[in-house]
Amino acid sequence: MVDTALTVADVPEWPGPAPSEFVEPNYPSGLCGTLTGPEAKDVYEAALEHPTALLEEGQLEEGEILSGNPDALWASKGIVVWLVVEPQW
Repeated sequence: MVDTALTVADVPEWPGPAPSEFVEPNYPSGLCGTLTGPEAKDVYEAALEHPTALLEEGQLEEGEILSGNPDALWASKGIVVWLVVEPQW
């Protein structure tokens, strides 16, 4: 969960599986996970429509996301979650 005044109605629906299905602890990042195949394609395309959720080298600085940029927020299973999409080429 994210401490924000935004509600699930204010942010796009997360197009991938529930985060609990693919994220694992990864110090110091918090939680990280990898999606592949059709799920990765769906998430990537949604991130392109929700552009500051897409953290790509040279596109956004990590500090911009970490400083509370609300565009990395998604609705997932009735709660607002912070999920940054970072494509690995």
